[in-house]
Amino acid sequence: MAADGARAATGDAGCRLHQRLCCSELQATISVDGRNVTIEYHWADGQSDRLPAVVTDLARRQVAVIAATSTPAALAAKASGTTIPIVFETGGDPIRLGLVANLNRPGGNITGITQLSQELTPKRLQLLHELLPTATSFALLVNPAEPTLAENQSKELLSTAQKLGLQLTSSTPVAKMTSIVSLQN
Repeated sequence: MAADGARAATGDAGCRLHQRLCCSELQATISVDGRNVTIEYHWADGQSDRLPAVVTDLARRQVAVIAATSTPAALAAKASGTTIPIVFETGGDPIRLGLVANLNRPGGNITGITQLSQELTPKRLQLLHELLPTATSFALLVNPAEPTLAENQSKELLSTAQKLGLQLTSSTPVAKMTSIVSLQN
């Protein structure tokens, strides 16, 4: 028997919080896990290289939909060639990432949402510079679990920093909040 739905994610604490919020919202709208919908969660535990195997397993079991809650999960689902509908969530530009051809009509079996955080990152640096006009050096922290997004954000920020006459230290990979604390010491 095919499962009604499944999610593939890289598996950080944010994804697990998102899971709890989605389940409570589904319950509020009558869809109840185990009663009229089955939701399976598959985590890669921050190891994006495990995502193709997760997607292959979901396709083999013929789930009704794959919800990819990170850019690496969405890219793995798209690359799999599955015909199962894929719904993604990403912080980057889905067109630039190669997830869809067009935002209005994504085509194929994939659709989703984006926060366009990559496009907003240069604006954040501009605002930070306006708030701290005497500061000339800034650091960039990136998530190594999303290398494509991190690389694109780094390029955008380096370009913006040069235009503003600011120095941007090299991208520092930060996979967990505890890593930020260790950077301060």
